[in-house]
Amino acid sequence: MKVLFFGRPADVLGRSREIALPDDATVGGVRRALAEADPAAALLMESSIRASVDRQITDDRATLTEDSEVAFFSAFSGG
Repeated sequence: MKVLFFGRPADVLGRSREIALPDDATVGGVRRALAEADPAAALLMESSIRASVDRQITDDRATLTEDSEVAFFSAFSGG
C-alpha cells in the first residue's frame, strides 16, 4: 500500500513509502506500524497529524485495503 506524507511528516519521513497492509488494516494500524518500524515516524502518533484515505479526511478507525492510498499531513492553520 502507498502511504504519502505532507507538511511536517514529509519533512521528516520523505514524500512516500510503500508498506504491507498491517494486520490491523485501519489508519491507526498503519500509524502504529510505521512508528514501530521507524522511530522518526513516532511523530505520526501526535494528535496534530491528520490522515486521509483515498483523498478523504478520516479518523484512525477507517478500514483499508491493499489498494487504499493513505496520507498523513500536518493540521493546517490560518484564515
